[in-house]
Amino acid sequence: MNNSTVFAQSYSKYGKFDIDAVDEIGAENGQVATLIDEMSTYLNKKQYDKFISLTSGDLNLGFYDLFFGQDSHEYKKDNIGLWNLDEFEVITYKQVPKDQVPVENVNYSEYIEYTELVTYLAYCDIVAKEDTTDMFSGMNCFLFVFGKDSNDEYKLLQWSQPLINEVQKIDFQPHRKLVYTSEDVLFTLLNETVLNNNKEKLEKCFYPIGSKNDPYYYPMPSKIRVKIKSTGKISTVDFYYYLKNVLPNEWIALSDPMESLKAGAMAVKMYGWYRCYNHKYFGLGFDVYDTIVDQVYRAGSEHERSTEAINSVGGIAIINSSGLIFETQYNARAQMKHSGFMSQTGANALARNGYTWFQICDYYYSNSNKSEGSISSFNYYSLWGSKIKLEFILKVMFEHKFFQIFNFDINHISLQLENRRRYEVEKS
Repeated sequence: MNNSTVFAQSYSKYGKFDIDAVDEIGAENGQVATLIDEMSTYLNKKQYDKFISLTSGDLNLGFYDLFFGQDSHEYKKDNIGLWNLDEFEVITYKQVPKDQVPVENVNYSEYIEYTELVTYLAYCDIVAKEDTTDMFSGMNCFLFVFGKDSNDEYKLLQWSQPLINEVQKIDFQPHRKLVYTSEDVLFTLLNETVLNNNKEKLEKCFYPIGSKNDPYYYPMPSKIRVKIKSTGKISTVDFYYYLKNVLPNEWIALSDPMESLKAGAMAVKMYGWYRCYNHKYFGLGFDVYDTIVDQVYRAGSEHERSTEAINSVGGIAIINSSGLIFETQYNARAQMKHSGFMSQTGANALARNGYTWFQICDYYYSNSNKSEGSISSFNYYSLWGSKIKLEFILKVMFEHKFFQIFNFDINHISLQLENRRRYEVEKS
């Protein structure tokens, strides 16, 4: 495999942003400044073809699919992505120094065909047609990545929502002071990124699992939106189904050691979980690609051993030493200890040397750019996890002819469980 943001910090702190000097903040690059102005103009005038002309690469293809692809009428009807944007105003922006570019959000190696890459942090005022899980009316904070194409023209390459704790590392003071305490924000969005101050609407969009007093207030996504790159379609699937159809394409389910598969299951799960709440592809209407750009997803590719590994770590998640979930990156290359990247082949070697799945995760993610100290785990409530355990119990009882005595139909019971799960999700 390679946030509309209200300015708030973690539950134990205040978020303080002092923004008054708009006149002191300007673009260091005149071409980029013109591009940002044109973006705002075209979006407000709903001139989507002209807006798309300002973009390049995967972003260009994604917006073309959104506005002019075969499913664009459905996307418009359902207010998907930027179809949900009613008004857009850039309040202020600044180029981010290279040493302050948030690595969790921006990877310049994805844009090697472009030159003079620059990242801008922008504060924008948005009016959404409806408040959703990834777009809210109010002040928003975005990262824009620009680069020069083969015609020596700057193009927009990435539009993403930065994490507030990453924004705070950037030397940029906006023009209003916004202070919120933990009572004013919901921690349904991860890494201290909170959408806006409309608490009631936010509560309607997110249905967290657990108590608000729980510091690990991280709801596991029930769904994930996957962009199928070969067709341009967006497929919304159950999060559990997504995991089952990613892991066997990233690890070798048939032969990799089980503890390595479990570590892979955790990495796959937390990567998808992270992407559901921290939108790298803002405005495009999806969370992840189905390719190595994110994680390789192939519907119908589930394997028994990889599903066993996923179920083994069901109800468990990992967080960094700051108490936040993080982007659990991994690849097939050899990786050093504490590199922040899990090595798939390295995980196999560690498993064969007796490491558990958690020790493998600790080996790569602790004391790295993902976690200043040691990672840890926490338990969360999982509807599908409970369903799996109950179905397993039913299966054992069936095999021991328990149901034959009482004339129970296990398939009917399983269907009832699935319907109940769907009801609980829809009801919430």
